[in-house]
Formats: sequence, structure tokens, C-alpha cells
Amino acid sequence: MQRLQARFGNVVGLDRAAPTPPPPGCSAIAVDIASDQSVRDALGVLREHHGRRIASVVHLAAYYDFLGKPSPKYEQITVEGTRRLLRGLREHFDVEQFLFSSTMLVHKPGEPGEFIHEDWPIEPTWAYPASKVRTEALIAEERGDIATVILRLAGVYDDTCHSPPLAHQMQRIYEGQMAAHLYSGEVSHGQAYLHFPPLTTQEEVQAVAKVDMGIGLLGLARVSHVHLFGISILFLLTGTIFALSRFSARWRLTIMVLPFVAMWADIASWWLTRYEPVFAYVVVAGGALMGVALAAQIIFSLWELWLAPEPPYPSCAAPRP
Repeated sequence: MQRLQARFGNVVGLDRAAPTPPPPGCSAIAVDIASDQSVRDALGVLREHHGRRIASVVHLAAYYDFLGKPSPKYEQITVEGTRRLLRGLREHFDVEQFLFSSTMLVHKPGEPGEFIHEDWPIEPTWAYPASKVRTEALIAEERGDIATVILRLAGVYDDTCHSPPLAHQMQRIYEGQMAAHLYSGEVSHGQAYLHFPPLTTQEEVQAVAKVDMGIGLLGLARVSHVHLFGISILFLLTGTIFALSRFSARWRLTIMVLPFVAMWADIASWWLTRYEPVFAYVVVAGGALMGVALAAQIIFSLWELWLAPEPPYPSCAAPRP
């Protein structure tokens, strides 16, 4: 209502009684769309205080059952409620446009990779979209001279969710519920979701799709400093112990140098990844190689200390004549 009020100046909302007042500059009229009398009374108040001329009606009211089961409320609220509203508008007002919020779920499900468009076959698979299909047909019959717009919406969410299906599934996962391990639907068919606020301008898209460059240069320098000195001391200690082992000099030199090379490759790639994402793979490979080399130093040193057989020592006694 706030966004519409900034453009049109006279915005009226018809809704069930709400605990909070409407936004500044907007008006609200309580209505039960499932009641003929309530709809007549609400439209009477609208006509008395705001006149007969209406630029646009945005009709959002509908019934939704998250269990997906059939309910008589789909007919009472979504279908017949729209009929009550549309007839009252047609008889007592001059309406330029009637916009009905439908759903993209009215379309026949597509296979993965297929894109649904406006001309895609209509084939709802459960009660909610089926009620929308019946309401769309009713609007075509009842609209009279009113121009109508059918808006088949996708799912909508924002940075704090604000989508009941998504929020409920997150709750199940967070609480460790058994239902969190089940997918309530056909895994090969899903509904598109759009981010709110609407991504209709380049500025809005850039604000959401902004590339995360990670921590700043100062933070990266601080973390690099700590890792270089801290891990180097660890490698120095384990390498010194491993250098005293009985393995060949070539093998000891390789295992001692390898962690330092991997560490430099790992930390250098932190910086390079900021400018070329492919170096992210080097970060993973360097970290893995660093861990393997350190583990080899520790395991081989402990093996020689505790498990390796004692080597034969040469005798110092003089041979007998």
C-alpha cells in the first residue's frame, strides 16, 4: 500500500480486521470476503467516502492450505469471494482495471530444463491452483466492461524469508524434525521463487547480485600474517623431529619442505582469488597438501619412536686372532 500510495495518492485496502493501522496516507476497510453482507457493506463504505471511480483493483484474497488437501474454503473464499467482489464493483463503481493474483502453479508441470510461459497448458495438480483456474474462468464471465489482468505469480521471498513454505521447512531442519528429511512433492518439478524487493531495476539487481569479495585487504593481511608465523612454527617443530628420523635424506627433505610450499601456495591463493576465482581450487589443494604433509611428519615420527624395530648396532669389539 505504501508503494502505491506514493504514486496514486488515494489507496484503500479491504482486508480482515487487522491489529495494526494502515500505512500513513492509506485507508482500510474491514471485510469478510466469504460473506455477501460484509462485502456489500465494505463496498458501500468505499463508495460513500471515496466515490465511484476506481483506477485499479488489486485482488489478492484467496484461501491456501499448506497440507494441500481439498477444502470447501477454496470455493467459498477464492472462487465465490471473487464473484461477490466483482459483481459489487461492476454494479456500483466505474472500474478501469481489475487485477487478479493467480499462480504459476496453474500450468502443467514441466520437465527439468523446460521454461513455462504464458501459453503453457493449464493443468493444476492440486486444490489451490485448481481454485485459481476456476476463478480465472469466473472473472472472464463476470467482468463485464472491466478490463482484467491475470497475474500468475511465482513464489516470493526476501532476505529474512517471509515465505511460509520455506520458513516451515527451515524450522523443521533447525529443530531436527523427521519431516525435515522428507520432500513434500515431486522432486523433478518445482515452483520458481523471486526475491523481494522486486528486481526490476539495474540498481536493485546489483544490490542483490553484488559479488562477495570476502574480507578486505587489511583483514586478509592480518589473517595471512597470523597463519604464516603460527603454522611455520608448527612445521618447524614437527620438521625438526622428523629430520632426526632414520629415513633417507631425500625422503626427509621432501617431507620437510612440502608443508612450507603448500602453505605459501595456500595463502598466496587467498589474495589471487580476489582477482581470479580459479585460484580458489589452489586454496583447496594447498590446504589438503599441507594437511597430508603434516600428518606424514607426525605419523612417521611416532611410528619410528614407538613401533619401528631397533636397528642392529655394529660391534666395537676387536676380532679375535
